Amino acid sequence: MKKFFKADRGSVSVFAILLILPIFLMNALFIDTLRIISAERQVENAMDSALRSTMAQFNEKLANVGLFGYAGDQAEASDDFEKYVEAQFYTGDDLSGTQNLVSPSIDSATASFDSSRNLVDLDIMEHQVLESMKYQAPAQIGKELYNLVTSGVRDVSNEDAEGVEDLSETYEEIFELVKKRNAKIDAAIEDINKYITMMETELGTIVGPAASGEEIPATIKGMNGLVHFHDRYKELIEQEETDEDEDEEIENYEDQIDELRSKHKQFFNKFRRSKSNIFGPLFGSYGSPDDYFPLTAKDYNEQIQELLDSINFDDYDLDPQESEEVDKLKKIALEDEFFEQIFSNIEYLYAQFEPGQTMSQDQAINSSSYSSFTVVQVIDGFYKVIEEHKTPATQIKNDLKNREENYKDTHLKYLKEQLADYTDSNALIDDEEFQRQEEESDTSFNELWDLITGAGNLADDQGTYDELSSIIAEYDAISGDGDEEDPDKGQFIKDAFERFTQFAEFVQGFPDSFRDELYINEYIMANYGTSEPYELTDPNSYLYENKQAEFITYGSDIAGVNYLLFIKDIAMVLFVINLLEKVLMEGGFAGPIGFLRALVRAFTETVVQITDLTTSARGGYKLDWRPFKVTKIEMTMPLFLRLFMMMKSTGEDYNNDKLRRLQASITLDTDVHLDNSPSYIEGHVEGKVKLWFIPALTEFLPGDLGNVSGNVYNIDKKKVYSY
Repeated sequence: MKKFFKADRGSVSVFAILLILPIFLMNALFIDTLRIISAERQVENAMDSALRSTMAQFNEKLANVGLFGYAGDQAEASDDFEKYVEAQFYTGDDLSGTQNLVSPSIDSATASFDSSRNLVDLDIMEHQVLESMKYQAPAQIGKELYNLVTSGVRDVSNEDAEGVEDLSETYEEIFELVKKRNAKIDAAIEDINKYITMMETELGTIVGPAASGEEIPATIKGMNGLVHFHDRYKELIEQEETDEDEDEEIENYEDQIDELRSKHKQFFNKFRRSKSNIFGPLFGSYGSPDDYFPLTAKDYNEQIQELLDSINFDDYDLDPQESEEVDKLKKIALEDEFFEQIFSNIEYLYAQFEPGQTMSQDQAINSSSYSSFTVVQVIDGFYKVIEEHKTPATQIKNDLKNREENYKDTHLKYLKEQLADYTDSNALIDDEEFQRQEEESDTSFNELWDLITGAGNLADDQGTYDELSSIIAEYDAISGDGDEEDPDKGQFIKDAFERFTQFAEFVQGFPDSFRDELYINEYIMANYGTSEPYELTDPNSYLYENKQAEFITYGSDIAGVNYLLFIKDIAMVLFVINLLEKVLMEGGFAGPIGFLRALVRAFTETVVQITDLTTSARGGYKLDWRPFKVTKIEMTMPLFLRLFMMMKSTGEDYNNDKLRRLQASITLDTDVHLDNSPSYIEGHVEGKVKLWFIPALTEFLPGDLGNVSGNVYNIDKKKVYSY
């Protein structure tokens, strides 16, 4: 029995050990796991604290403009980081005589900057600016901007503005095309008049008046005279003897034949290139009314007709005077008959008058009809037979007389009718009031343009802009980013409507789609804004130090230009609103002359507004503005600039360029190169914690808790921090 009980007790002990051992192992693993987790958390917390402490050494100059970048170098940051990490753990001496429960030992602590993560990076720049302005920007925007975006501008539809713009451009294009067309037609008319002169007078001169008398005079007038004195000439040359007076008569007759032959042939020399001189400007040298070339009178006339057809005058309430102007405008395009009649008549007449054509003596004598011969040919035939053959000469003379009369009733009449139609088509542009208003519109535009551009050479700080350009080029290279001519009046109007469209879209869309860019712009205005003076004749108005925001907005690297571009934008928006007020809200400005009056008034009012806005003594650099006669707004230069900054800030490319110019301005202001002021740091700490129990068991832990070497657990942590 003893043996039985002893064996039973031993079995229980083994069984108990088998039960307790896993519990012991699990407790051991649990304790070491808690120590590992605690040690890693201590390291992470120490790294967070050390990174913040290290980056607390920020550049104060950048901080003054709301930006943060590290002020030291790489080595200094790494040393500071190591110092701050180690300061948070006990050293071996600190732990002498004690048992280290969880505190790890640190083998190394280093920190490094990512050279690409600095304020030159546009995303980082934008992030810091937005953080800087998220509380300040709403307070800066103010009620004036709110008043503007809730003003009458919101009530003007794009269709209304586009309608006035289309009318303006159409009128301008029509008048420009008419000038080009008329220049071509006037050039052709010089040669058309040669044909008219031939038919009106010169053919009659060749035929000559009826002659009388018996003796042959020293001067004979035309073919009639030669035919009349032919019998006397034949009588004298057939006499056996003649006296001195009779010899003189014979000589007179023969001399007059030679003289009149030469004179009459010379009449036609002017037609040598006349056909090409007419058809070239009208259709192209080898063109026709149905097959004309570009840049010819016919081409311009077709364009004029298309533009006229595009205007729906029913959209406008025309008064009687405007209706009369519109009727004249509709006649400004010539009918196809004008070109067809000129082409067919000149084609025929050129064949009749082309110099160098001849007729043989036999043809002159033996032809029963001369209708198949040209005018030049029958004249040539006349002089070949006049000395010997009176009858055919008389027939030729009579044929030419009949042609003269026929031409006056047909070809001459048709050509004159077309030239009269041409004159009638120019009734509008020849109108004295039209010419006066057109001249005044040009003058008023030139006054405005001279006002906003005339002092562009006053700025003398080109060196500043050269330095800014150099900084921008440097930053572009780091991040890998890869003189306007004076416009004519028509181009200015087109540009002005384009700028107004942007202006209206901003006002009508504010502020839903603009928050981030609005905050960035407010940052620019808060730190690099625009300041007095604004006088257009004061050199200080154009200096970069007073117009930093204009440089950031417009981006020209030429001294003085950015302020001029700003003034030009103001002028364009004011001009379009002034013009829209006249055409849409007041009467009498829809017709062509009325529209010119509207242009004159819009340009003139814009000159006054720009003068008030840029003259301290007149407006105090303010403009009491009531767009579309609704809400009165006190406009200032900073408010206008805010508007144009927002109008431009709708595209990614522009916004990136704007940020780059902002970076250049910051560097110029602070003398801090942003690529040397990192905003992103990475800390790296290696350490270990000694395991108390069975190290191999930790290899079975999930995740990263199995990094065991010998009887220690190795810690390898990386963390980042950015401003």
